[in-house]
Amino acid sequence: AFVAPPAAEELRRFAGAAGSIFEELESSVYAKEDRSGTHGGSGSVDRGGPSFDPPRRQMPSLGLTLESFGSEPWGSEAEAIARALGRLARIDLRLPPRHRSEEREIIGCLNAPFDPEKPGKKDEVWHLVSARWWDKWFDSTKPEANPTEVPSIDNSALVDHGSLRVGLCDRSDYRVITPGAWRALYAWYGGPGPPLARKVIEIDGRRELEMYPLRLHVSRTDLDGNALLLDRTLEVSCAELLQTVREKACALHGIKVPVTILHRSDDYMDWAEDDESETLHALGFINGHSVLLRLEGTALSPSATGANPTCTDTRLKAAVGLSNLGNTCYMNSSLQCLMHSPLLAEYFKEEYLYDLNTEGQWGSGGRLAVAFSELLADLASARERGSRFIEPRVFERVFKELMREFSGWEQQDAQEFLSVLLSGLGEDVNRVKEKPYVELKDSDGRPDPEVAREAWSAHCRRELSAVTALFSGQMKSALRCVACGRETTTFDPFSSLQVPLPEQTFRWVTCTLLRTPRAGVVQHATRLSVRVPKHGRVSDLAQAVAVAAGLA
Repeated sequence: AFVAPPAAEELRRFAGAAGSIFEELESSVYAKEDRSGTHGGSGSVDRGGPSFDPPRRQMPSLGLTLESFGSEPWGSEAEAIARALGRLARIDLRLPPRHRSEEREIIGCLNAPFDPEKPGKKDEVWHLVSARWWDKWFDSTKPEANPTEVPSIDNSALVDHGSLRVGLCDRSDYRVITPGAWRALYAWYGGPGPPLARKVIEIDGRRELEMYPLRLHVSRTDLDGNALLLDRTLEVSCAELLQTVREKACALHGIKVPVTILHRSDDYMDWAEDDESETLHALGFINGHSVLLRLEGTALSPSATGANPTCTDTRLKAAVGLSNLGNTCYMNSSLQCLMHSPLLAEYFKEEYLYDLNTEGQWGSGGRLAVAFSELLADLASARERGSRFIEPRVFERVFKELMREFSGWEQQDAQEFLSVLLSGLGEDVNRVKEKPYVELKDSDGRPDPEVAREAWSAHCRRELSAVTALFSGQMKSALRCVACGRETTTFDPFSSLQVPLPEQTFRWVTCTLLRTPRAGVVQHATRLSVRVPKHGRVSDLAQAVAVAAGLA
């Protein structure tokens, strides 16, 4: 509600006075208790019991009541404002609401839905919480749900050695919630956490939630220019400036003298010095990047370079990987196959520019082809520098903008990605601007080579590109009428062929054999695992058991 400036000033004074009450209550009630105790820890608080009523002798008298508060200019909102202040007090004092329904209502006011395509403003912070814990809390706070104990918040399944696990999926592994919702839930339930805050960054004009910040290995030199063996790990955003990284790295090592920051992606490269006004993304930083703080006035000793000038292994120089950007292994594996296809890689260096289709209505106007060509150029540049990794971040952004079904961080099918990518590349370099309608004739008993040539010629009138020539074939299919015996043959174009995996013709069955008791022999059971036909009968199982038990 709109509040006039004079009234807003009085409201701020009231909120400040209320804050002093909350602080005194907190100090008086929890003075003898461990602040990390059970008030928000494991759900052991009785939500259905009496509300917390602090001793009135400890409450300072401000002369403020709900009635006097309601007589102010904002009196129509008095109850709502008082209720909101009370809820804030419950969060600050770590007092869970008396009823789970009220708890659900408070979180509903504090939380907001998260959209990966529109994550929010730049530098906006979101928190990750275990989906398993969230679903348990969500079910326990339903109006018709029976009161159940909710454990403390445990995000340990989401992290591995202090970093977010690779391969996690939204909603199935974690939920994205607002800082206010996280603060309230963590105040009421506590737990080992750990808190997983993620910030919205802007890369190449596109905003995204940075799920995997860069982890840099930071080391320093001594006064003689020798690199010290002990390095420290620094987690930063790829949108940070190199100058900011230098300041954080100096604070990490406790350095207060001027330094020069150097970096390299692996031990087989020389240290590089770059413009500190550039972002880490622009400088090509990757996860595991090495940073060296060189004290000004010193020169690097030969031992500090770490490069191996005698390394002439061409296979090592030629091996360039693609960094996983979060569930992008399906994309990386497909791209590696295409980028190492000799004719395709050569074509997308420069020749594709003569065929770039920026007018056709079926492709992306050339955006996908240009992004793929630039990725090939980055791969070649990294190979020349001796780098082992590159980040296909620009290609990923362009591809997901064009193919919305691949947006987000969920795992996708590599074969489906490869098929969509080849189709998009083919349309971007298609020499046919307007696709004509072509009607095919029936085979009518003509020879297969003649029918195949006719079908391929019709296909090339619509699809004429280097991608089609390299990755297209024809599938023959025949249809015979059971009534008249007439047979029609067609040759359909395809770019990928799905071949079923061979299945085993047998299976293993575990069963229990009970032997008939005889005189002087106690009945006993024997567990057997026998091999039977996959589509066999019970008699096959009985025969196999008899053979395995020595009864046949």
